[in-house]
Amino acid sequence: MVTMNLCKDCGIELNKDNWQWFSYKKKVYRCKPCKNSKRRNDPKLTEWRKQDILKTRIDIINNYGGVCECCGQPNILSLTIDHINNDGFLEKNHGHHLYKKLIKNGYPKDNYRLLCWNCNCSRSVLGVCGHHYKDIKLDPLPNINREAPKNKSCRCCFAKLVEGVNWTWWSVKKFDMICEKCSNYNTKIYSKKSAYELKSNIINNYGGICNYCGEDNRYFLTIDHIDGIKDDNLPRSSIELYRFLRNNNYPKDNYQLLCYNCNCIKGFFNYTKEMIISYQPLIIM
Repeated sequence: MVTMNLCKDCGIELNKDNWQWFSYKKKVYRCKPCKNSKRRNDPKLTEWRKQDILKTRIDIINNYGGVCECCGQPNILSLTIDHINNDGFLEKNHGHHLYKKLIKNGYPKDNYRLLCWNCNCSRSVLGVCGHHYKDIKLDPLPNINREAPKNKSCRCCFAKLVEGVNWTWWSVKKFDMICEKCSNYNTKIYSKKSAYELKSNIINNYGGICNYCGEDNRYFLTIDHIDGIKDDNLPRSSIELYRFLRNNNYPKDNYQLLCYNCNCIKGFFNYTKEMIISYQPLIIM
């Protein structure tokens, strides 16, 4: 007679897909969804987890200076770890797990420092912090000579143009005297300027300042979903979201302008506007 292993909570048959190997080894007859649900709903575990996260966060902030290295922001809810070499995408651990790793490794400071969300996020988008970023200013390009030139040289860097080497077929067809390197550079710059103008348009139509704290540096501002993302089909990336808002006449039913600090505090700690405004910055000593 073959006996079936059943989950003692929901009664489904336990197999390798829904029965964790640790539970199987310890003979805990509970499927993975039920076990996770029990852990999330256990008030003792939830409270312990909150205290552990807070303790770890304060420990990290203490050992990395206690304030934002760029602007001096002391609010512990606004502070986070920044990768100095911009290689955070290579990091396997994030958030609480990253903090645990840093504590385990003795608080290394070769590639880690403390920044607020405003400085960290703007640095991720712009390459430098929004406090030090200059507006994009482009000189007008020289007029394109529509006639076949005698001296084939790039109108930007004056390099000699060789068809098929550094002079693309499209530029040859338009008699555009520009080498491939300069053409790619100009395309990149104008693409960045187009994105900058789109975001500036969004910021102006949503008040121009953070709806919570009044921050007016446009490099720190972003769109927040007031009640979360209700439709999974809506665009997630910034540029696609900005285009969606522009094409739909800037709806304000579920969208507002927040700075990165307030947006992250609202998202990570579930703080309301009143809680963020009334929160007194705490300097960890």
